[in-house]
Amino acid sequence: MRRPPLQDKEIFNPEEAAAFYALSLPKFRAFLRNEKGLPFTALYGKRKLIIRGIFETYITSHPEIKEELKSGKLSKKT
Repeated sequence: MRRPPLQDKEIFNPEEAAAFYALSLPKFRAFLRNEKGLPFTALYGKRKLIIRGIFETYITSHPEIKEELKSGKLSKKT
C-alpha cells in the first residue's frame, strides 16, 4: 500500500509537518518539546502527532513563530 502524499494528509508526524511547512526539523522538534499544551498536538502512545487543520490556524494566528522556526530562531514563550 502506498503512502498518501503530504498534501492529502490531515495528521502529520513532526518530520512530515516540518517538510510540508518548510520548517527547520531540529527547531520544530525543540518547539514541540519545550512548549506545553499546544492545541494542535495529539499523543498516540508516546508519539506526538500534528493535527493539520488546527496547526494551520495556529500558525496563521502566530506568524512570528513560523518565521522563527524557519529562520532557526526559537522564541522563549508563545
